[in-house]
Amino acid sequence: WGLHLLRTPANPKTTQGMVDKMSSVASSPAIAIVGAGAALANPGAFIPLALKAISETDPTAAEYIAEWVAFALISLLPLATALVLLVVARGWTERLLGRVREWLERRVMTVAAVVILLFAVAILRNGIAGLTD
Repeated sequence: WGLHLLRTPANPKTTQGMVDKMSSVASSPAIAIVGAGAALANPGAFIPLALKAISETDPTAAEYIAEWVAFALISLLPLATALVLLVVARGWTERLLGRVREWLERRVMTVAAVVILLFAVAILRNGIAGLTD
């Protein structure tokens, strides 16, 4: 089933609808762009993984706070970088983001498959490690 989904081309109407929606956000006022970027950069899916990894280090209260602050800063780094680049070199950044968007549109299924495969390998590794302990 996974291979079938990977080999099936993306629906052009759906892809174009998503691109149009993101383009309307990108042409919005600056505050809307910051809000949308913060929502897209939300590390929500990684919070359980971070919680598990941080808890396994058996931190003190101060270390716990420091590790969560580091996680928050690192997870927002791509958003901050994009915002700084948009202020410093807007034309170059918009061209670069356009090329990246086109690359992602062409390879969306491959990127999704790689992410799912990496998650599967991590879960399998954790499961095997749990059985051997």
